[in-house]
Amino acid sequence: MKATILFILFLFLLLEKQGSGRRLYGQGPNRPGSCPQVMIYCPARHPPNKCASDYDCPRPKKCCPGYCGKECYQPE
Repeated sequence: MKATILFILFLFLLLEKQGSGRRLYGQGPNRPGSCPQVMIYCPARHPPNKCASDYDCPRPKKCCPGYCGKECYQPE
């Protein structure tokens, strides 16, 4: 029983290391376009992010730094 659990855990870690779970965790290549420029930032030290990568946003939006944390924006 323990050997089976360890084997499954090993396989999971191996697949994660190879990048097979990239989209599950919001990672992957960036979408085309550039983020809009932000002129003013909020004073919060660690503002909450509404996205972590472009794949957290509906197409064709990108995850970009915003006024107060990362948000989904239409690319320029």
